[in-house]
Amino acid sequence: MTPTGDSPSSEALRNAILSSAVPGAAGMLDELLRRHAHEATERLRTTTPTVWSTTADVAKRYCTVPGTVRYWRHIGYGPKGTKVGRRVLYSEHELSRFDASLNAQVEG
Repeated sequence: MTPTGDSPSSEALRNAILSSAVPGAAGMLDELLRRHAHEATERLRTTTPTVWSTTADVAKRYCTVPGTVRYWRHIGYGPKGTKVGRRVLYSEHELSRFDASLNAQVEG
């Protein structure tokens, strides 16, 4: 808080910190922040959003009823679900993993 009771702006705070820092630190700080922002933007751009399926969707995918999918979850078989509130959702990655394990059982 400033003596007048107002909180200082982030720019004023940054300038106060940098004025007491090493000479040239402002340029290094700005470059670091720019690089970090660029890397974060690239990570967001390159990551694919996760597709989620409900228990009913999973049952249709494996030609069974939702009760069977719930039973599989109960006994620790099948794709691993993620509880979101009252729902259980299954990621596409987890369904692909389960597909691969089923294929390995059939082939092996």
